[in-house]
Amino acid sequence: MRRLTLAIFAVVTCGACYAHNPAGGPHYFGSQASQLVPVQPTEPLPKGEALGRPRFYEAFFDDHGRIVRFVEYANGNARSETTYTYRADGSFEERNCHDGTLIVSVYANGKEQSSNVVRGGCAAAK
Repeated sequence: MRRLTLAIFAVVTCGACYAHNPAGGPHYFGSQASQLVPVQPTEPLPKGEALGRPRFYEAFFDDHGRIVRFVEYANGNARSETTYTYRADGSFEERNCHDGTLIVSVYANGKEQSSNVVRGGCAAAK
């Protein structure tokens, strides 16, 4: 019974795992789960269908299935780009570039630890 409980706990708590996403990219999506960090793209799309939409997303994943780059497109133009770097301790850094503003945030234990806003700093995110 104890092993079954642990197995169920491992499956339930692994909602943030991205093992189902293949490494590399771009992979195309029609939407994202809002307010989640790191971002979780949803509604996988074939490239042709994505490019035919007014709004779509590109995502790139590392060898562990974790998202490392997420780009939002609107009317064929990149609107925002977010990149992620991960540390061995489970913490990670999010760099979001939108409308010329770069926001760099560090997350650990599921919470934001620090954030820095740089106006006109988007070139640093690429």
